[in-house]
Amino acid sequence: MLFHEGKYNEAKQLCFQIIEDNRFTTHIKSINYVRRILAKIYIVKGDTDKARQQLDLGFEEVQSNDDKRRIGYYNASFARLAIKLGDVSSNMDDKKTHYDEAEKYASKAMSAFCDLGMERNHIKVKEEIIGAIKEKRQQLK
Repeated sequence: MLFHEGKYNEAKQLCFQIIEDNRFTTHIKSINYVRRILAKIYIVKGDTDKARQQLDLGFEEVQSNDDKRRIGYYNASFARLAIKLGDVSSNMDDKKTHYDEAEKYASKAMSAFCDLGMERNHIKVKEEIIGAIKEKRQQLK
């Protein structure tokens, strides 16, 4: 809720508190979900290194459990990160490379969501992420 209200610092503090409170328990899914929220905050704030760190940690766990739903969510988050990296890059070739990478992650996410019958998530990725990539590529021309 705090994230959607734009209260990123408060959301980040709450996320850290949840991770700390659950680090000695088996609430891996809760921690994993919180990692994606932290990554979103870092992406919005432009701290791509911290976003990558949170995504890498969480993605490792979902892959080891072969959790296809959460793998889809992580691929969508990696796509958002790649878009941000393209946005902040000053080199045109780097921008294109990041947008290509974003499209690959988005395609993986859409495929996972389609396979799982998660039509709303598939449409959301297509409209928000693929739409943003197309718009960014158009601006490069």
